[in-house]
Amino acid sequence: MPGSDDHPTPNPSLLRLAQVGREALGRARPPEAGPRLHSQEHSAPEAAPPTLPESLDERGNGRYNPINRINRYHMLRERVGPEISEFMRYLAAHPEAESSLPALAGLSRELGISLAALREQLEVARALGLVDVKPRTGTRRRPFSFTPAVRQSVTYALALNDSHFDKFADLRNHLEIGFWDEAAGKLTTEDKAALGALVTRAREKLNAGTTQVPHEEHRALHLLIFSRLENPFVTGLLEAYWDMYEAVGLNRYSGDIAYLNAVWTYHARMVDCICEGDYEGGRQALVAHVELLMQRPA
Repeated sequence: MPGSDDHPTPNPSLLRLAQVGREALGRARPPEAGPRLHSQEHSAPEAAPPTLPESLDERGNGRYNPINRINRYHMLRERVGPEISEFMRYLAAHPEAESSLPALAGLSRELGISLAALREQLEVARALGLVDVKPRTGTRRRPFSFTPAVRQSVTYALALNDSHFDKFADLRNHLEIGFWDEAAGKLTTEDKAALGALVTRAREKLNAGTTQVPHEEHRALHLLIFSRLENPFVTGLLEAYWDMYEAVGLNRYSGDIAYLNAVWTYHARMVDCICEGDYEGGRQALVAHVELLMQRPA
């Protein structure tokens, strides 16, 4: 694709938008090289205006950016806009939608689409977890989560062929190993204490008179380790993995208590290493844990 992150190639309408933005700010300066963003008919020499301040420079690095932060935002929205529905574009462009959305009849007129088409688009958005629709409180935008979209897709994949779970599990394993150091390094003292409590509770279940599978602790431990990444795509994939883990029945007791004890021995080692700041040792325990999961009883 032409252009780059530093020097994108906008379309003519975005060029006009950039020109208007620069004129309004009164802070633009011509690039040292490359095409001019204004008409060649007005090519008289201009006095160099003040340098774009850091707060307006897109990356604060002092280099000239052909489109400032505001115009780049509109450029990116125009790029992705045609790929999503009118209703999704409305959701993305209106922060106030987190409180409530207008009535469907008024919204259909504003968007220029039929009421039937709007209802279809709303249903897709609800399936993707983008909106809440409740009888008394109405419709509102939800904070973005990648989980519902992944869950829908993987559920369909499993309906086609249940062997897809193994491929999805392989993706999850590589994801956790790849993000391990970054995720572990972000955990707080309270997080580490919570991880230790999960290990203790799981062992209590395993040592009880009647066998109890510590599945809730298993899920909570893994998700907590990666919870501080603040990356909705990583979180979405991991949460969907555990939903599918339950859907295929791996949270049920397989009849092998020795296997479960071995799993939690690795979990305890992972948590101990996190608390000691030994992230490499923790990652090695995670890798061994993953290899053990591949040998789990049927």
